[in-house]
Amino acid sequence: MGISVLRLLSPRGIDFQSTGRGGVPDITPSVVAAALANGLGSYPVNLALYLYTGDSKARAVLEYGVRQAIICEGSTMDPVVLDGLVRSAMGELFDHTRCSTCNGSGMVYSVPLKTGETHGAVVSCTKQRRVLTTCLKCEGHGVGKWSDFKRAKAAGLNGRSYSRRYSAARSAGLRAVRAWQCDLTSHLEAELKEVDD
Repeated sequence: MGISVLRLLSPRGIDFQSTGRGGVPDITPSVVAAALANGLGSYPVNLALYLYTGDSKARAVLEYGVRQAIICEGSTMDPVVLDGLVRSAMGELFDHTRCSTCNGSGMVYSVPLKTGETHGAVVSCTKQRRVLTTCLKCEGHGVGKWSDFKRAKAAGLNGRSYSRRYSAARSAGLRAVRAWQCDLTSHLEAELKEVDD
């Protein structure tokens, strides 16, 4: 039952033919996301709505929350810098680019060296056998990692001033979103466990 409920969160998971109301679905992804997130705070609910429906209003609420977390962590800063830090944090969290090495799969083929033993002597020889291994560049996530230079560039800052003055404040925004994500995940797991029982 849990998988069928999660399928409703995707716009492709709705059967528009069987709704009986002229192609208007009875249950929309935003309704399901809001129902599963019932009992959570404003930010985890908006995170669910943004992740599953792409709602621009939900993203604006998330940007406001990230902005507040950065303001609480950092000292007084220029509003232009603050906007850049929010834009950079939201970009890293939600605007993913595929890893250039594994093309988003998280796995790469490699040709390992195999050591063999011949009459007591250890011999190293290359076997032309490809082995599927975890991509080292993205650590198996399939998403390109952001360097401090890329974070600074997205914020409109130079790398030195970013790492000296603004890195900790921006990290507070990332921690806030990850905390909302943990709240949402634990709540969804509890809700789906109730549905399965």
